[in-house]
Amino acid sequence: QGLVAGARAVAHMDGQTATAAFDGKGACFLETGDGRAWMADGAFFGDPAARVVFAAEPTPEHFNAKLAFERDLLSAWFSQP
Repeated sequence: QGLVAGARAVAHMDGQTATAAFDGKGACFLETGDGRAWMADGAFFGDPAARVVFAAEPTPEHFNAKLAFERDLLSAWFSQP
């Protein structure tokens, strides 16, 4: 979604018509406790309804991937001047 927002902003600043559109596809983690998380992946804004697939079960690997994602994201945010 952020890439689409950026592309639309650049098009606007260049005086062009923005054509980029967010397709609703993405992934997220759902923490379930006990050091485990589910991974959800799909089209969150699917028509006529969302189409989201969950991993078979919450796992420590998904929890660790969630922690790494959050650590990397926060590191990027706070390293900006």
